[in-house]
Amino acid sequence: MDEFSPKTIEEAIERFMSCHFTESDEDVLMNTPIERIEWLHSNFEPTIMLVTDLNKGNTTLLEACGGKDMDPHDASLVIMKHIWHYWRTGEINI
Repeated sequence: MDEFSPKTIEEAIERFMSCHFTESDEDVLMNTPIERIEWLHSNFEPTIMLVTDLNKGNTTLLEACGGKDMDPHDASLVIMKHIWHYWRTGEINI
């Protein structure tokens, strides 16, 4: 983790959105219903973990997602739910 690691869910979303996605990835993000969020998360969790430094113990972001002792997997799911909402509305709903 470094000084450029995302510290808020908003920053995590912005970092994720700055990734280059294939047209297929964009299609999946846009068309997967909320009921399949776990499946969607399993596909994008590696990217979320990497770009947010959750895999490096980003405790500030963990705290923003629910608690500094939160499991990084659970925190990335929280972020995925916000990404799902943002992808459809263009609004960050925290």
